[in-house]
Amino acid sequence: LENPEDFVPAICEKVKREHIAGQYKLTKEEAQWKTPMELMETVSSKAGRLLKGGEPCIRSAAITIINDFQRGRLPHYVAPPELKEDEEVAESTAKVDGVKQDDQDLDQIGEEHMKEGADEDESKDEKDSSDTKPSASTGDLVEEEPQIAAGEWDD
Repeated sequence: LENPEDFVPAICEKVKREHIAGQYKLTKEEAQWKTPMELMETVSSKAGRLLKGGEPCIRSAAITIINDFQRGRLPHYVAPPELKEDEEVAESTAKVDGVKQDDQDLDQIGEEHMKEGADEDESKDEKDSSDTKPSASTGDLVEEEPQIAAGEWDD
C-alpha cells in the first residue's frame, strides 16, 4: 500500500475504542484520541517505532493497525442484512419438475421415534433384569455367573 494511513479512519469507525485501546495497551489518557492520526502517533510511540528526531512513524503504525484488523486481533461486528419477507423466501426455493413439495408440520416430526425409543428402553431394562435372579433365601437380586464357552483359553 502506498498510503496505509488512509485506511485507518475506516477501521476506527468499525472497531470499538476499547478494543483498540486493549490491543495496544493504551492507558485511559492515551485512549482519548480525537483523530485517527493521534491514534497512529500513540501506537507508534508506544511500540517504539520512531523516525529520526524521535518522531512517531505513522506508516508503520497504520500497517500494524491494518494487519491487526485483518487478522482479527481488533474485533468488530458487522450486522447481517435485513431478512426478507417470508413470501420472498418461499418463492426463492428451488422447484423441480415432476416433484411435488409437501408441507410439513415440524412440531410433529420425531414423535414416532420418541415412542419407538421408549419401547427400546423398556426392552433394554427387561434384558438387564433377566441377568439377575432373586435369591431363594432373601429375595434380593443376585447376578448370575457369566457362561464361558467350552474350549482351551489362555489365562
